[in-house]
Parts: sequence; structure tokens; C-alpha cells
Amino acid sequence: QQQQQWQQQLQQQQQQQEQSHSGVVSEWSPKGFGFAVFEDGRRAYIHNSQCGGESLQAGEVITADIVPDERSPGKWQALNVARAGTLAEALAHGMPPEKRQRLV
Repeated sequence: QQQQQWQQQLQQQQQQQEQSHSGVVSEWSPKGFGFAVFEDGRRAYIHNSQCGGESLQAGEVITADIVPDERSPGKWQALNVARAGTLAEALAHGMPPEKRQRLV
């Protein structure tokens, strides 16, 4: 029963924190995982299962839900990852300076 309460609390925290955030892929391994830095400064782990099994490339702009990483306490993971172009494209289309500075 205590474990169920803990799981419910964890789910509630995750639901509160899940919002779509913009970020840039900072590194990507051919093994199917990598990391991105998001506009709020968080660095999150990405697995290719969260982007339709596709590989990403460093420099790609993405949107994702950021949640606590259950395997690595104190760290973040990205879920529901979607491509949003490249950083160069975002800059060319007038990305606001405050977002640009956080992502570069």
C-alpha cells in the first residue's frame, strides 16, 4: 500500500512537470541515444524509442516532454520527442533572442 502511494505521488509529479519544451540535440550516439539541452537550461537523456525509433543529429531543434529520469535520480529524460528543424532554421525564422541564447 505504501508503494502504491509512492507511485501515485510520482505519477502526479510527472504529470505536473510534463510540458512540451524546445531544445537542441547536443549529442547523439549511433547506438540510438543522446542528450539535448532545453530552453530552461535542463539537459535530458533521449532514447530513440521516444522519437519513433529514428536517429537524431546534434544541432537539431526538438520539442519534448521533460520528466525526472527514474533510472538516474536527479536527472531528466525527454519523452514524446518531435523534430522541429535545425538551430540554423530556427534562427533564420526569427527565434526570439531569449530562446536563442539558451539554446546556443
